[in-house]
This record gives sequence, C-alpha cells and structure tokens, in this order.
Amino acid sequence: MAKELPVVVNVTHNDDTRLVDEVHSEKLLPDWQPCRQVLGTLFGDYSHRIGSLFFGILDGGWGDLLRTPMNFVRLKHLTINGELDPVFAPTEVLMFSNAPRLESVHLWAVDPSTLRLPWNKLSSLRICWMRLDDLVTILRLCPDLGSLRVRNIESSGDDEEDGSATNRYDPISLPGLHTLEVTDDSTNENVPSLLRTLHCPSLSHFGYNTFGPRTYSSTILSNLIPFLERSDKLSSLDASGILFQRDDLKNLLHSTPTLHHLALDLSNAWDSIPDSTATNLIQLFHRHADSGRYDVLPRLRHLELEVDLNLSFDALFAVFETRCPLPYSFGPDSPGVPNGGCGLESVWVNIHAPAGHVAPAEWKLWIDSLQQRGLPVGLNVPFAKPSITFAPAITPTSRTHMFSHGDVI
Repeated sequence: MAKELPVVVNVTHNDDTRLVDEVHSEKLLPDWQPCRQVLGTLFGDYSHRIGSLFFGILDGGWGDLLRTPMNFVRLKHLTINGELDPVFAPTEVLMFSNAPRLESVHLWAVDPSTLRLPWNKLSSLRICWMRLDDLVTILRLCPDLGSLRVRNIESSGDDEEDGSATNRYDPISLPGLHTLEVTDDSTNENVPSLLRTLHCPSLSHFGYNTFGPRTYSSTILSNLIPFLERSDKLSSLDASGILFQRDDLKNLLHSTPTLHHLALDLSNAWDSIPDSTATNLIQLFHRHADSGRYDVLPRLRHLELEVDLNLSFDALFAVFETRCPLPYSFGPDSPGVPNGGCGLESVWVNIHAPAGHVAPAEWKLWIDSLQQRGLPVGLNVPFAKPSITFAPAITPTSRTHMFSHGDVI
C-alpha cells in the first residue's frame, strides 16, 4: 500500500471561483454556505494529511467551521491571515487546536485570544500586526521557541509605552531562542519595551530593520545593548535599521565581541555632527594603533555595508586592508596578521548612487589585491574602464603600498 505523504493546502483569494475573497462577503459573496461546504469537505476528508496550510482569510463568515476542531495530526506549518476590521473578525477559532506536531506559525493581524493552538509546541513564530500585550501573552506560552520574527508591534491601548527604563511586564525567559528579527517604525516605543522584557541567553542572531527612512532613537540603542549583552553566543547582527552616532556604534561594537557577521547601514549618516559622519563610523573598525590587536570585533569574518557617496572610500579600503587575512607587503618589515583575529573572509558593499554610477578603475586593483590575499569584496556598481592597460599580475616583491599603514591603523 502506497504511503500517504503530507500535502500542502493554500486557501486564498481566487478571482475565478471566488472560493474565498479578501473583499467582504457582503460585496462579493452574499452566501458563504457553498464555501463552507467545500472547505468542510476538504478538511473533514483530508485534514489528517495536511502538513502545511496557508489560510488566507480568517473571517467570521466561516461560522461554525472555525469553531470545529479538525484532525490536523500532521500539520507542521501554519500561516493565517486575519481581519483588521474587528466587525468581521471571528470571536473563536478552534479549528487548529488538534495539531500535535505543529512547529511553525505565521500570524498576520490575528487576535491570539480567539485562537486555540498548541503554543507550547512551537519552535518558530512570525507575528505581524499584533498588540504588545497580546504578543507578550503569547510568548509566555512558547517556552521552547527557537525563532521569532516580529513586524508592526501595536500599542496596547491607553496605557502606551513612554520609552522609559521602567518596564510594566515581568521578564520572559526564552532559553532556546537563537533568532530574533524585528521590523518596525524606528519611533515605535513598543520595540524597546519588548527588548527589556525578553531574556534570551542562547541568542545567536538579531536583526532590526525599519519601514521607510530611519530616525535617530536613543531608546532603541539604550535597550538594545543590554539585551544583546545577555547572550554570550551572539554571532550575527543586522543593525541596518539603526541610525548611529559615533559613541552609539562604538558602544555597540565593544559590547558584542563574539560577532562573526555584521550588517550596517552607514548611508545618510550624521554629516552635520563632526565625529559621526560615515567616515568617522567606519574608522571604528581600524586596527588598534598601539597593540596591533583589533580594537573591536576581533572575531568578525563577514561584513555587509550600505553606504553612500559621502563616505571616504580611502577610509573604507583602509578597513579592508587592516582586516585582510594577509598583509599587503610580504617584505620582512611588513606587519603581520593582528593577534586575536584572522581577519575578514567576505565583504559586501551596497553603494547608494545615481543610476549609471561607476566605481573608479583603480578600485579594481584594490579589490583584486584583496581577493588574492583571501578577502573577496563585492560591490553593487560596475567599474569604469581603465584609461591605461594594467599588468595582468604584480609580484609581491614589486608591490607598493596603496596606503601608509600609519594612516590606516
């Protein structure tokens, strides 16, 4: 007898059959009965075989179907799109309560108080458009969570967060959480409150991004650094959503010495503040002048940067030189690889530039040299055609410094 494999079901908008439509039933589906019959038959006969389910519209028009527990014994991955308008939102959803193997859940605009799920089984959770109070309540039910991604944390009503250090939530310990990503408006004070609440000692990756232009937020930074310091396993950080001043970035880099991978957005930096321009920020990565050790991030191996044309690219390439696995000169007096670190293994630079912008031809020489010494550097812009023909290879003994090491450390 052939083995029954788990199946994938996608219940969503369809203009041809209009089985389920995102426009409210009063306009396009005056009679929900045929839809309920189809889905009732589908879930009644095949729910035990469904391994992955996308439920594209959780509308109260489904009636008793949502209040009937189904036999989702193989269901591992569940995505539910909810209803922003509370008039049409269901008041009770028991359909997914019997899902003993459920591992991953993605909720969009769903009121979790109406949803019965085996929360304690989850290892992965994605949340979009949820009140902070509800999010905190759900996280307390997910002790074994390994991955959490949150977008659009809404305020919880009249009692809104004021960004102060005082937290009105008891701490939540998620000992197995290794990945946390937050995407929200940079002025949303609910994000600092969430960071103050969570204790994640096993966190290895954190990402923070924003919608639209970034704005400076001292409360994000003052809460992010203590949050990250509570984990000694942090190896990857995407802080692209943060607009830094120099002291902010310096404090962040010093507080995360275990990082292997870092992503930053240095475009639109504080050019009006003398010590917080993009060039000042990138110079924080230079080798320490006295000891020869890396002053920050000694274990950094992979670096991703968003920059604009205001950055001094001499300073940028100086960072690459000081963190290249092999020094530029191979002579007896050339500096060796700094103690306490083996240098970068890869770099990606995304330059915010007008269409048609090209990088100077001499950059090609620098990048080729870095590549030969074990550091591949990727750029998102092409190179200008050189005005002269360069030799195909330059022997180590004939190389001359592109930088003075006194200028770059």
